[in-house]
Amino acid sequence: MLEQLNSLEREADEALGAVGSAEELADWRTRYLGRKGKVTEAVKILKELSQEERPAYGRRLNEVKGSLEEAAEAVGQD
Repeated sequence: MLEQLNSLEREADEALGAVGSAEELADWRTRYLGRKGKVTEAVKILKELSQEERPAYGRRLNEVKGSLEEAAEAVGQD
């Protein structure tokens, strides 16, 4: 499960590196951080995990989300 989050983070970082305009950044945000985005889909997996797995997964999910939000902000300021 944690490897899926790591993979999601790598994928999003690579896609963010290819963003070249404000419109592309908005599309990226929707695809990864939006209501139906990949991070939101990862949140839904929490209910399927055992109680032992949830804390580590939730912690890592929050780290990934925070990292992606910070990276998007940095790109948006350029």
